[in-house]
Amino acid sequence: MRRVLLILKPTIVERKLIGKVLSFYEGSGFRIEDLKITKLYELENVINDDVMKKVGMNFGLENRVVIVVLLYDNFNLNFEELKSELKIYLNTINGNSEGNEIYMSYNEDVNEVIEVLFPKVSKFAFKGSKATSV
Repeated sequence: MRRVLLILKPTIVERKLIGKVLSFYEGSGFRIEDLKITKLYELENVINDDVMKKVGMNFGLENRVVIVVLLYDNFNLNFEELKSELKIYLNTINGNSEGNEIYMSYNEDVNEVIEVLFPKVSKFAFKGSKATSV
């Protein structure tokens, strides 16, 4: 099993689309391993500046985000195709998706972030290759 870190940006939380987004990922073969709701300012010391910009530093630091660790076992998964499907899905349920409401990372560097945010997740179990904003 491989792990993916998702950060659902404040727009997803405010529009109450968390369940629909998680349902999309579960329908795509992912399994939720862990999930937490936190405020953006709590991520500042954990996540590097580049990721914080992608997550949305233009949002107030008091805004809530949802952080999810997903598991998947499809090693041939095309993340770019998944990103396109998610954008279409978000437009279907929301009508005005920009396509950047969800930050997804599946590289080895993000394992440190997962370990800090979710201490019970083993750093040795994470494998991956890239990071993308969905």
